Amino acid sequence: MNVVVSLVEWRAPIGDPGIVDVEIVVDGVVAKLGSIATTPENCAIRTAAAKTTEFLCGDSTFDANLEPEFVVVTRDGREVRRFDVGSSAAISVAPYQIQSAPVPTDASAP
Repeated sequence: MNVVVSLVEWRAPIGDPGIVDVEIVVDGVVAKLGSIATTPENCAIRTAAAKTTEFLCGDSTFDANLEPEFVVVTRDGREVRRFDVGSSAAISVAPYQIQSAPVPTDASAP
């Protein structure tokens, strides 16, 4: 029996000064969830379980919950995104990594 597990990663890269752009990555698909007036150091994973994960950032709470065939993402209790994950039986949550500077888009940049 093959068990399918979806990979979830929370990100909070720096946007404008004093702003982070909260993102979630589900099975390699990136979705921007909104901008928050805070720093990446004020964001953290609160829960990482087989069927749910919670990410706190500034004064906002983001959740991702595994439902039949979907990962449903909410911000402060309101649905903001759905990802089709087919027959996934669980999610695996990657560790949150603080980015202190914007990631260059050009691989040759220092």
